[in-house]
Amino acid sequence: MKMEIRPTDAPAGAEICGIRLSGDISADQFAAIERALHQYGVVFFRNQDLNPVEHLRFTRLFGELETPVLEQYTVPGHRALIILSNVLKEDGRPVGLVDAGQFWHSDSTYRPEPARCSVLHAIEIPTEDGRPLGDTLFVRTDTAYDRLSDAMKARLKDMRAIHSFAHPYRKVYERAPEEGGGKRDKLTEEQRKAALDAIHPVIRTHPVTGRKCLYVNEGLTAGFVGMDETDSEALLRALCAHCTPKDEIYHHKWQVGDVIIWDNCMTQHHATGGYHWPRQRRYLHRATAKGSVPF
Repeated sequence: MKMEIRPTDAPAGAEICGIRLSGDISADQFAAIERALHQYGVVFFRNQDLNPVEHLRFTRLFGELETPVLEQYTVPGHRALIILSNVLKEDGRPVGLVDAGQFWHSDSTYRPEPARCSVLHAIEIPTEDGRPLGDTLFVRTDTAYDRLSDAMKARLKDMRAIHSFAHPYRKVYERAPEEGGGKRDKLTEEQRKAALDAIHPVIRTHPVTGRKCLYVNEGLTAGFVGMDETDSEALLRALCAHCTPKDEIYHHKWQVGDVIIWDNCMTQHHATGGYHWPRQRRYLHRATAKGSVPF
């Protein structure tokens, strides 16, 4: 089959048809996938069947693989492949991240070299009356920058923000009530040391397209350098709301076998939830390609 790209009705998102990601991908095919990713920010493929080796092999085409901080939730024998799931073990502990993506965020912004892109494969998707549950929402941060006023662009031009892996743990994860049967483990001391804060430009330049992107998010941005806490929180709330207008959101409705890729510089994403263990099971694998130092 010939590859075909079908844009969604939203600013972000395009379906790519006519390729099997488990097979050999030619240089021309991969170049077309990359171009679509840089154009739409999010691309997805239906009816894919990837084992862990194939999943990691495909992701590696985008760059060196990132190793998750929460190693206890990775696929045995594959440290770069993390499990997103509400499934619980016999002792009641989750097999994977049970609450991943409950805030708008871009992946790994707490790293000095944040993620380039993430590749998520749906193995089990919860349903109710035949309707898939747990949409993932996407917005573009380059168009969010474009919509800023000239005065705000000038204000943010040289500002820098603090991104923290531990920030959502302090804020929610370690004190949130269990929902649907489980919550993630507390960070170990070793994990806290491995997840240091990072400081990045508030306005980031996409390393391939050159477009400016608004690079703060509600999940992992802890505040702004040199700004007091009250003013910092107010500005962050305003910018996060600016990034996520309802009329620009792409709602991805999952199907078993979906593979979705998102660019972590020019998009943010948010998982909607709404499914409950043990009546409804969700199980996905995610691999991430490392990116570059933001500028």
